[in-house]
Amino acid sequence: MMISAEGYKSMHESDSIDELIAERKQLVGELEQLEKIVRENNKDDDSWNESPGPDVRYQMTLTYLIQICELLWARFSSEMEWDK
Repeated sequence: MMISAEGYKSMHESDSIDELIAERKQLVGELEQLEKIVRENNKDDDSWNESPGPDVRYQMTLTYLIQICELLWARFSSEMEWDK
């Protein structure tokens, strides 16, 4: 089941930087798997029998990655001192 981008972001708003980085890595791995399925147009892959299909899951996972990157950016901006 897919959730809205806003719902996904709210689920991770209290995550630590380490948790956000781990989530980002997980999303990138998922994107790589979905890219292979979608780009090869492998209709024999079982994921095409799931709903939503891999093409929609790919788009939503990209959207989730944007949300995680926004949270990371905000967290780094507020918690890290860059001018040491």
